[in-house]
Amino acid sequence: MKLFVAFLILTTPSLFAQEWEDISLRPNRYISAASSELDDGQDNEEGINYKYGAGNLFDHNKATAWVEGVKGDGIGESVYVVIPNDCVTLKIFAGYGKSPAVYSSNNRVKRIKLSCYIGINPEGGITELDWLSFISQRFPGEFHIDLKDTADLQTFTFPFSVRDLYEFRQKVTDRFNKDYGLTVNQIRTILQIEIEEVYKGSKWDDTCISELLFSSIRNGGFITRIYADEKNQSAVLFDTKQKRGNTLVSDSNFVYTVMDTIGDNEWVLVERAPARAGEGRVETEEMVYYVPEIKEIPLPFSPLAFESKNGINYLLGNDDKIYPLSDLLYDSALFIPEQKEGLIKTDSTGNRIIGKDEDKNVSGGAFRSDSQGFRNTRAANVKYRR
Repeated sequence: MKLFVAFLILTTPSLFAQEWEDISLRPNRYISAASSELDDGQDNEEGINYKYGAGNLFDHNKATAWVEGVKGDGIGESVYVVIPNDCVTLKIFAGYGKSPAVYSSNNRVKRIKLSCYIGINPEGGITELDWLSFISQRFPGEFHIDLKDTADLQTFTFPFSVRDLYEFRQKVTDRFNKDYGLTVNQIRTILQIEIEEVYKGSKWDDTCISELLFSSIRNGGFITRIYADEKNQSAVLFDTKQKRGNTLVSDSNFVYTVMDTIGDNEWVLVERAPARAGEGRVETEEMVYYVPEIKEIPLPFSPLAFESKNGINYLLGNDDKIYPLSDLLYDSALFIPEQKEGLIKTDSTGNRIIGKDEDKNVSGGAFRSDSQGFRNTRAANVKYRR
C-alpha cells in the first residue's frame, strides 16, 4: 500500500537553490510516517494499519513490525520520524522479531541511508487525515549504515552533528520567515531512514523493521517536575518518569527558589539567597541549569527569564539581549565531542567512512557523502501555492 501523503515537493520564490519539501507525519507516540505499508486487509475509521504500520516501530515490542508495501524487496522505501534535537544514538531491530521462523522467512535490512530534515509545522498545518504537515528543508549530505543479520537490537552512534543541525535549523527558520511569513506551531528534526540493501528472506520478499529507538543528551527519561526541596529549600530537585527526587543542586548555606522553566523542563532558572541572612537587604543570585546534565551554565550577565519565539528557546539577560539556549549550551562545553581521530577513512569513491572495527561502541559502519540538493525522486510533484 503506497502512502501518497507522506512526501510532497513544494516550490516557492527564493534566493536559495534548494526547494521546500512537505513531509506529512501522523501524530502518535513518535510523529512518523512510512512511504508504504503492507496492506493488512482491514478498513478502520482511523485509517491506521495496526498490523504492519509504521507505528509498530515505536511500541517496544519486537513481535510487531513495519512492513513495506511495494512489490519486490522494498529498496528505496522509507520511514520518516521526528527525533530529539540532541539525538546521540539510534537503535534498530532490522527484521521481523516475532519468532526465529518469521525473522528468517522475511527480508531483513542490510543497509540503510539516513537523511535529516528541519521541518516547520505552521499554525493550521494539518492534512485532511489530521496528519501534521511540515514544510521542510533537507540537511546537505547523508549517512549509510551497514547492519548485521542478527535478531537483536543494533546500536549506532547518531552520525549527524548536533551542532551542524542546530545551525541549519536557524537558517531554515530564517528562510521560512522570508518565504512564507506564517505563524510557526513547531519546528522539528525529522529523520528519514531508507532501505538500500536487504538480506533475502527464505519465503517472502517483504522487508521488515521491528523497532526503532532513539536516545538524546538527556539521561534518565523525560523531566516531569522541577522544585525546591520542601523540607528546607536548601536544594533543587527534579523528577523523571524513571526516578523521583533527583538532586540538581544542594547547598545548606542557601535557600533556593525555582523561578522559571522551559523546553520540557530541560532548562530551569533558579534564584538563591543566603540561608542565614541578617537584617536589611538580602542579596540574591540567579542561575541557569541545563537539567539533563545537572549542569550550571556560566553566564557573563544576570538572567531574567526564558522566552520562546518561532520554536526556539531563549534566555533574556539584564543587558536587554536574548540568547539562544542552544548557543549557551555549546559555549559551556557541554556539546557532544567530535569523532575521535583515526576513525575517519575514505573508500575508493572518496566517501568518508566511520570504521566499524575501530569504534567498539558502534555496531556496523557508517559513511557520509557530500552530495548536495538531493530530493526524493519518488515524491509526487505537487506545487505549493501560497
